[in-house]
Amino acid sequence: MAISTLSPETCDSAAIEDPVTLKDAVLLFEDAGIEISRGTFTRWVKQDRLDRTFRGREMMVSYSDLLESYTSRYPTPGRRTG
Repeated sequence: MAISTLSPETCDSAAIEDPVTLKDAVLLFEDAGIEISRGTFTRWVKQDRLDRTFRGREMMVSYSDLLESYTSRYPTPGRRTG
């Protein structure tokens, strides 16, 4: 059985501290009860100019950056932004 893991030899993720694939990001957000599509994440990566890297054909971005993108679009009620 093969297990896919991040390592310096297989992934150029040095610039991203908490890399996550967009597919995994969808699952993590779903676990929190937030329904966001992979296409929406892709749009946020482009609009917010998030750092990204690739593992094969799979795009990886910082999970923290995705959380910031989310909170900038859907702020907590009563929370001031900007």
